Amino acid sequence: MPIVNGIEREYRAQLNVVYVSMDEQEGVDVARDLGIMGTPTILLLDEKGEQVNVIRGVPAETQVIQLIEALIDR
Repeated sequence: MPIVNGIEREYRAQLNVVYVSMDEQEGVDVARDLGIMGTPTILLLDEKGEQVNVIRGVPAETQVIQLIEALIDR
């Protein structure tokens, strides 16, 4: 979560960060609907809610930032 928390602070004006907890049924339902099979998983969605990228496992911060920058620049 430290990477996501930092990104949330850095890019708060340009994107929304939504956390889904697999400890709650609602989170399990959302994960199932989105095809998420394991955690951690980061989905990057465009302004229409369409999935643009998915990162499974613990990513390098630079990887996440590159994908976010590419999404913002679209």
